[in-house]
Amino acid sequence: MSDMTYDKAMNELEEIVSKLESEEISVEQALKEYENGIKLIEFCDKYLSGKEELFSSLNRAEDGGEK
Repeated sequence: MSDMTYDKAMNELEEIVSKLESEEISVEQALKEYENGIKLIEFCDKYLSGKEELFSSLNRAEDGGEK
């Protein structure tokens, strides 16, 4: 996942959801897709947490460090 972007992860998650919603997927494949989806969700969560910290620090700097 080193070349993963947030947008790419979200697109892959959408594809996984579509596959899991279809009834034409084997249990083994569904488990693999589910595991991959969990990894993508963790990536997105970490990405968004990092951006939240960045925005918070920018707001503190803009307000003179009072937040």
